[in-house]
This record gives sequence, structure tokens and C-alpha cells, in this order.
Amino acid sequence: MISESDIGVVLCPEKITLNQFVTSKASYKFVAKLPQCNRRYKKCGFIFRVTPVEKDMKGQFNIELTTYDSDYPADLHCHRDVFNSAKMHLVIETFAGEWVNLGISWEGRPEYNESGELNWGTEECDSRRVRLVVYYDIRHNSVK
Repeated sequence: MISESDIGVVLCPEKITLNQFVTSKASYKFVAKLPQCNRRYKKCGFIFRVTPVEKDMKGQFNIELTTYDSDYPADLHCHRDVFNSAKMHLVIETFAGEWVNLGISWEGRPEYNESGELNWGTEECDSRRVRLVVYYDIRHNSVK
């Protein structure tokens, strides 16, 4: 059982739109403050890599947690015991007077419909600014 005190939250500093997020090949860096981080590491965090949706390639969109040391810049260290996909949930929020969870990460993958519009579940992938938020289990070594 995970209690509220076991949950960490980290925001991606990138300023993006929903359309950019789903149609651009990109990597998003998240920097987190962890109790086990020390002066040995400049920053601790993780990187998500996005494979964009394409009209001709249904189901290609993917979000991947990068865990190989070779994928990380020298100034970012990934604690794989804390940051692994089994212990994380990505939330995509948009601003509507306050930040609101779009709830689309549960709705499969973004796709183009018959009219050529790009949708993710019930949401149109438009130029709304979004932020990426990750919730993770901070208990050390709780899932391997």
C-alpha cells in the first residue's frame, strides 16, 4: 500500500503544447530532489523519450523511460531503484484557471481520425500548453 507520504511529484520544465508532445520526437528531462542524492551527483532525475504519432503509422506513439547510463548527460544521474516505470505515472495537465489533469494517459495512444484530426481519447491534440507531471513511489527499493 502506498501512502501519500510515499509519493513524489516532479514536473518537466519544458514549455510545450499537446500537439508538440505527440507529434515531435523529443526527450524530456525531469530533475528530482531525493534524500539519497548527495554531492557526488550534480542532479538526479530521469528522461522520458517520445516516439511521435504519424498519420501512416497507427499505434507508433510511445513514451519510454530511458534507463541506460549512456542516454544521460553527465549532469544528470538516474536512480533506477526509485525511477522505474512500474513505480511511475505520467500525467498531462493543461491550464484552465488552474492546472487540470487531462486524464488522457489512460486512453490508449493518440491517433488521427478519418477527418485527419489528431485526438488522444476525447481530447483534441491542439495548441494548448501542457505540462508533464510524474508521480512516483519514493520508497527506496520498493519495486524491482
